[in-house]
Amino acid sequence: MVQTLSSPRYSRNWARLPIDHKDPSLLLYLPLWSPYSDMAGATTIYSYDKNRHSGAITGTVWGLQGRTFDGLDDVIDLGDNNLFSFGNGTTDTPFSLMGWFKVTDVVALRPLAGKSALNAAEYGLWWLDASSIRVHIVDASLAVQCTRIMDVAPSLGVWLFVGVTYNGVGGASAGNGITMYLNGAVRASTATNNANYVAMENGTGSFMIGSRTEADIWHKGTSGDTWLYSKVLTANEIQQNYQSTKWRYGL
Repeated sequence: MVQTLSSPRYSRNWARLPIDHKDPSLLLYLPLWSPYSDMAGATTIYSYDKNRHSGAITGTVWGLQGRTFDGLDDVIDLGDNNLFSFGNGTTDTPFSLMGWFKVTDVVALRPLAGKSALNAAEYGLWWLDASSIRVHIVDASLAVQCTRIMDVAPSLGVWLFVGVTYNGVGGASAGNGITMYLNGAVRASTATNNANYVAMENGTGSFMIGSRTEADIWHKGTSGDTWLYSKVLTANEIQQNYQSTKWRYGL
């Protein structure tokens, strides 16, 4: 089933949203709890940011806290856009990615959000089996990646605010430029670098929530707000996003 977030009331709701829609670094804001994301009869979902990205929802069940993914074939696909890429094969640029997620079952990798693919990945936020959360940045032309894994084992079945920033340093120690956040605070994490890593490519894969380009691995649980920025958010800015939205998730 494909559903839509129609746009007629798009501009009327800025005052209700926990974002600064004039922030030039805000590339994507997708509040999956919005009731307008449950309007039947159309085929497109729109983001609530100045770029007004569009994409398709396949499956998922809408609720007051977000959309629930069944772990089988549900996905939100926002397509490819240059704004979603942070490398040109030679250098990387900074970004911040964060969102609210409740994972209810982990039997293997669970993709949360990003531009992930088997052969043309760029970056992605993942839940690792039952052990931790991982972010990776990928140099697809060389088939190598740098990763960072949170040292704290997250809890299943509860809402978590998960965030990552990358300073765009690139090169063999790019993983050292990644910082991970959980519920608004920096969390200890371990980087794994690759001496051959240069930079991400500007690939053609989609930015997805709940799966990756090959549509062969799925998120099982619920996703709420998702943000993507073209800068490294400060700890205070990340804390602000957490504090301004946590009430919705019972925190």
